[in-house]
Parts: sequence; structure tokens; C-alpha cells
Amino acid sequence: MPGGWNKQRPKSATAVKRQANCAFLDVFQLKNAPSETWVLALISLVDTNIQTTEGHVDANRREGSLRHSIILAPLGALFLVGCASQTIQLSAAPGQEAIVRDGLPSLISKKKNIVMLRPNTRLLKGNARPAFTVAVRNSGSKPETLLETGITARQTVEGKQTALRVFHYQELVQEEQTRQTVQAIGAVLSGTARAMNAANAGYVNTTGSVNMNGSYGTYTATTYDPLRAQIAQDIASSRTSEDFAAIQAQGEQNLAALEHTILKDNTVMPGEWIGGTIVLEPPAYSGSAPKSYVITVDFGGEQHEFQVAQVTN
Repeated sequence: MPGGWNKQRPKSATAVKRQANCAFLDVFQLKNAPSETWVLALISLVDTNIQTTEGHVDANRREGSLRHSIILAPLGALFLVGCASQTIQLSAAPGQEAIVRDGLPSLISKKKNIVMLRPNTRLLKGNARPAFTVAVRNSGSKPETLLETGITARQTVEGKQTALRVFHYQELVQEEQTRQTVQAIGAVLSGTARAMNAANAGYVNTTGSVNMNGSYGTYTATTYDPLRAQIAQDIASSRTSEDFAAIQAQGEQNLAALEHTILKDNTVMPGEWIGGTIVLEPPAYSGSAPKSYVITVDFGGEQHEFQVAQVTN
């Protein structure tokens, strides 16, 4: 592996698997790599199974006891609308090189510095947020700072240009924290319902027949079994505790994935590579025409513009 390459990943196997499923890439650094090495090194280390979020990043997958619809139902709607899939296409402008690696298009823009753009997934489902890997190489002789605010996007719909939001790291963190709060409220409501059902579990209705001096009749009796109620309450409490533990674990994994993957402000030293994931809001619907937009990376006093289109399959 080239010297100076420092690629971070979540430490646990569960976190690695969830990272692949929840649309994130590792932030990577490549220092002083030879020119014939850097492109292949960058692309080979990009996880092609990523699609976000959702995150931020698609962070809506639940585990274990979080199968309850009261928790899941409102969350899925935040990220998927409709079912049509879209293919992301990139168009090379003058001074750019178009390459394909593992079936995914990539663009390399070469000016004084070098910037690479690549989508994080082959297909987008519904109205999912598109996510891209952006990597920059400082080819100059002095440090240059890559800012989150230096990456912008714009879309043209019916001849009018509108800004396309590029989510910053702190915005995605805030979204994740809000998602956790919503989940916690759902878990509280679910736990309250369980506790009420458990309290009533001790009541037992009994019906039967009786013969009194040749006269037959029926009776109904209600008894209360405290042991049965206690067992039901213990089970309900355990399930609620499992829900909160799963929410906490999921939240920690999602926040760690954001920390490791989303591009943040970085000072790039001469000869160094810095890269990470950017997440855009879904582009506006443009009828039968592809959703076309431009991503601009401002770095080192240069603007690198990338033409992107989302074509419905």
C-alpha cells in the first residue's frame, strides 16, 4: 500500500457491514503518491455498495426488537418516495477525463490541482439523496484548505437555475440526533402500551356451568393472578429496555459513520490527497427529462465543475 495512505473504518464488523448498507464512504488520505498510483488507489478503496443518507445518510434500518411499526413507519418515508430507480451519469467537460471503475462512472478534473468526483452507488431508489465521493490533490507548493462551503451544486429546470443543497457535516449530525429523538419517543409510546397490556394480563375471565337442584345455569367470574401480571410486566420492561439499547447502539454507529465518511473542512498539504462523501438534496423533478445538475468544487483558487444527470430507468 502506498506510503502515507491512512484509511479509517469503523472497528467492529457490525459497523463495517452497516456502513456498506447505509450509504457512506471512509474518509481517505493519500500523501505524496506517484501520479500513476493515485487514481487506482482512490477508486479501488471506494466501497461500491454505498447509498445514502442518510446518513446521511439510509440510516433507517432497525435491528432486533426495533421491528415495531410505531418506530419504523414514519422513518422510512423520510428517505424513500416512490419506487422508480435512477442511474447517475457523468459528462466530461474539456480538461476532464471520464473513467469507469467497477461499473461506476468517475470524472477527473485536472487543472493546477486535481479533483475527482464519483457517485457512491450505481442506482438511486425513489427520491433518495444522491451521494458522491469528492477527492482533491494539492499539486501546488503551499497548503490549501478545502472547505465544506466551497462545494456547491445547482440545477437547471425549465431554463432556470436553482441552488441544490449540499448538506454539511453538522447538518447531517443534527438530522441523526433528531432521528434518534423521534425513535426514543416511539419507544416510549410502545413501552407505555406494553406496560398497560401487562398490567391487565393478571386478570383472568372464567366461564362455566352450574347445576343447582336440577336447574342448570352459567356463570362468569373474573380473578386476578398477580404472578401472571408480574411476568407480563417483566417481559414488557425487558423489551422496552432492548428497544432503547438498540436505539442508542444504532445512533452511535450512525454518528461514527458520519464522522468517518462525510467530507469536512481540511487543510491539504502539498502532494496530499483528501477526500470524503458529500450528500445532496434530491434534485427537483423535471418531467421525462433527466435531472441535470452541476457540482462545483472550489479548491486552491480554482473551480472544478462536474456535469451530473439522473436518468430514470
